[in-house]
Amino acid sequence: MKPPVPERRLNILFWNEPYLPMIGGVELFTARLAAVLISRGHRVSVVADRIPSNTSEFEVIDGVSVYRFPFRKTLQALSGPGAEGMEQFSAIIRRIKSLKRDLQPDIVHINFTGPTPLFHFRTLADSVSQTVVTFQAALFDQPASIEGLVSTILEKAKSVVAVSRAAARNIERHTGFPLNRISIVFPGIPHALFAAHPEKSAAEPTVVFLGRLVKDKGVDIAIQAMAILKHGAKLSVIGDGPERPALEALVQQLDLQHSVHFAGRVDDDTRRDMLAKAHVMIVPSRHEELFGMVAAEGALSSLPVIAARMGGLPEVVADGETGIIVPPDDPVALAQALDRVLADPQLAARMGRNGRERALREFSLENTADRYERIYFDALDKAVG
Repeated sequence: MKPPVPERRLNILFWNEPYLPMIGGVELFTARLAAVLISRGHRVSVVADRIPSNTSEFEVIDGVSVYRFPFRKTLQALSGPGAEGMEQFSAIIRRIKSLKRDLQPDIVHINFTGPTPLFHFRTLADSVSQTVVTFQAALFDQPASIEGLVSTILEKAKSVVAVSRAAARNIERHTGFPLNRISIVFPGIPHALFAAHPEKSAAEPTVVFLGRLVKDKGVDIAIQAMAILKHGAKLSVIGDGPERPALEALVQQLDLQHSVHFAGRVDDDTRRDMLAKAHVMIVPSRHEELFGMVAAEGALSSLPVIAARMGGLPEVVADGETGIIVPPDDPVALAQALDRVLADPQLAARMGRNGRERALREFSLENTADRYERIYFDALDKAVG
């Protein structure tokens, strides 16, 4: 049953760093949420950095008007010598003011991962919009400029949202902002994209990794674990990135050429097919994953998920119920967890079923949209009050 159409239609402006066609957790979150909001009658636009630089300044993607500006390039020029940076900065400020006057958004929803919201706060007076912020990246020891921006965001935002309890604790730890003023909304996933696949036909068990090939994602830990496994299995690595040459060299060094396959970037249909055929997913991150979208997608695909005890991953993977949580940066512990699951098909099937049921319950895109609609209306009510 479709949710009721709200009495008031909102004009929502998402403020991202990059956006589609760049593919990442935040880009997918924004696109998926935008699609549901549009289906409910709301108007949705996106302001994003012009990354890569050859992307269009304006285009419409799936009903979403996307406006791109060279934010980071301008901020870099601003820190250099001469007046060129200031001229570029002033030009973008004028364009943002004009855009806000044209769009007149009710809500500006910042998906915070970097410095570009500075341009929003320099143009606050040019629309009557209310600001909502979702912290999509962990806060660490920030340079003074970012610390100041985070303080401004927390001061000006009508609602502060975290994508997990771990993310909320990260905000409190680094800013002192009280936990009881942070809403927690899990990023939703379109369930129809990931069908249940409890039966595995492949003769040799397949372990799957999905993500960017960067050090933080811990693919090297996964490869080392494959060299320790007692049970024969293959590792499919889906994704690409700057660490791929080093990872391929590690595979050669450990003589795992027949056990590790680099699939590179794949389209959505191929990814779903690979997840359907896999037996277990691993998420060996060594950095603070605030949520773990990939782990949720694995659960929706009926896969037991073995994940590192980092950030919000233990909130996505219920240890012993839908998968196994292991210490980070520990290939031996990862190999032992894999051996446990691969040696017991009944355990793997039970974890896969439990994971899908939990994901359908906890990580629904419709539920996420419901929560954000309430947050948007509450932000507007607070402004009137």
